[in-house]
Amino acid sequence: MPNGTDRTPLEIDTTLAGRAFAAIAVQEADAASGRRLWLPLLDGAERLGVLSLTLPRADDALRVRCNWLATLVAELLMTKGQYTDSYSLTRRRQPMSLAAEMQWQLLPPLTLSPRES
Repeated sequence: MPNGTDRTPLEIDTTLAGRAFAAIAVQEADAASGRRLWLPLLDGAERLGVLSLTLPRADDALRVRCNWLATLVAELLMTKGQYTDSYSLTRRRQPMSLAAEMQWQLLPPLTLSPRES
């Protein structure tokens, strides 16, 4: 790619990253250098992506800190995403027309959560 960005789609349906995204739950596995965690990035109920971390060890206190980090990353993506389109352009497989871009911005969130009583 001219700008160094690889836009090849990733198959994630059968991966731990895909499971973290779909189930909205942290997934863990052994890695060569310790423990690998996949943490869902959420804005309320909307799924933004998955953060992958490889750690030398993973105890409960460190898992809590990793969840805080994932929350911070999601917050930064949402707040800084209002000032640039580079995040959304990175996620896309094809360019959008101006009309499609405007329609996309008017759509409701892709995910909904049940209302708590």
